[in-house]
Formats: sequence, structure tokens, C-alpha cells
Amino acid sequence: AWPEWISPLDAVSFDRHWMWEFPAHAVAMDDMQKTLERIAARGIALGIITNGSARAQNGKIVALGLWRHCRVILVSESCGLRKPDPRIFALALTELGLPADQVCFVGDHPEADVMAAERSGMTAVWRAGFHPWPEDLPTPRFQVRRLSEIPNIVSRIDKRQQRRA
Repeated sequence: AWPEWISPLDAVSFDRHWMWEFPAHAVAMDDMQKTLERIAARGIALGIITNGSARAQNGKIVALGLWRHCRVILVSESCGLRKPDPRIFALALTELGLPADQVCFVGDHPEADVMAAERSGMTAVWRAGFHPWPEDLPTPRFQVRRLSEIPNIVSRIDKRQQRRA
């Protein structure tokens, strides 16, 4: 139940509510579950790299059931690294047991997600619609607006990799 605040909330109370209550009420993006199931059904390992507090991020991961699909979950506060630090991407690769050129990273932040993943050797996909793409960065090779588009992008990337092999 949501508390009823009669007077304005002080910053400490708001922060406490945000960290302790909000994660349990996370709402999935459209088609999240179907998309994860489609990818997992193809035998593709899934993982999460996320910046933020362990309490908030793990709360959202549990509330949304994301942990059921993931082989790797890295929360910046827990591992002591934050995107765009290349070491957090390297750690994910180590835990996945995969080379960077076999990994596709989907993220919504142009620098912390897309450019950082590309610099780490991964194929990056920009989830457009949250952060604008900066004019000074090269146009992303792959982008989606809906999660349901990701399996098709992964298939296109996989076919390109097979042709190179």
C-alpha cells in the first residue's frame, strides 16, 4: 500500500521510499517476457549489466522475474564497477564464458551502454526512446524501439557472424 503523505516529503524519506518500496513495483516493458523467452528458447545465454544500488536493482530484477532468464547479473554497487568502465563488460564476458565478438549488448544509454559495449568488442544495440542519440557520436549500427524487435536483430547479427566465419 502506498503511504498517504499529507505534507511534502523530505529528501531522506523520499530516498528511503524509492530504495525500499519502488523496486517491488517495477513494471515490465511491453513484450519483455515474450522477448526473453524467444531468445532463451534459441539457447542464447542472457545476462544483465546495470548501474545502481544493489537493493534497488536486485529488487527490480526479482519483481520482474528477470533472474530466471539470466546466467549473469552484474549490479554496479555489488561488483564495484560501473558502466561505461570496460572492466564490467569484461567481467560479464568472463562469467558468460564467451568472447566479446559473440555477444550482443542491448542498452538505452548511448555512451554508458552502446559505445562502451562496442569499445569492449561486443555488438551493441541501442534501445531508442529513452536517451537522445548525441550528434557527436557515430550512428548506432543497430537500434530498436521495442523489445520484440531484439530477436530479429540478434538473428541478423548471428547471420553476419556466420558469413564471416
